Amino acid sequence: MLDYALGRVLLDLKETDESERFIRESLKSDPKCAPCLAKLAHIEYLRGHNEECLQLLAKAAELDPEWTETHLVYGLLYNRLGEYKLAVESLAKVIESDPAYSTAHFQIALAYQRSGNAEKAKEHREIYHRLIAPKKP
Repeated sequence: MLDYALGRVLLDLKETDESERFIRESLKSDPKCAPCLAKLAHIEYLRGHNEECLQLLAKAAELDPEWTETHLVYGLLYNRLGEYKLAVESLAKVIESDPAYSTAHFQIALAYQRSGNAEKAKEHREIYHRLIAPKKP
């Protein structure tokens, strides 16, 4: 689990190659690590590898259908692919699990905006801005 934790930190620092290396090490010791698969899917998303991302997400969801990051990355990917209804469904699961997840509110606002639901988009943008306000200098 230490490899996974280090991989998470490295990904937060935008060190995707190093992050991937540590997460894959963690996956070697626990091949059924849904968080590891979700994190690798996130890396593939960041690299623009949509098909690889989708494959990893499917494996992660099979192992742990409730893992929040799996739903977040699905939402990110569905937004990219123009599948806004699916993005909203995935991101709503993230928000249900963690109502203070600012990234999920930002992404769901995008999905609502792009799908033509300006009212819901505004609602989530406002939540997003409230959540990030304390973090601004």
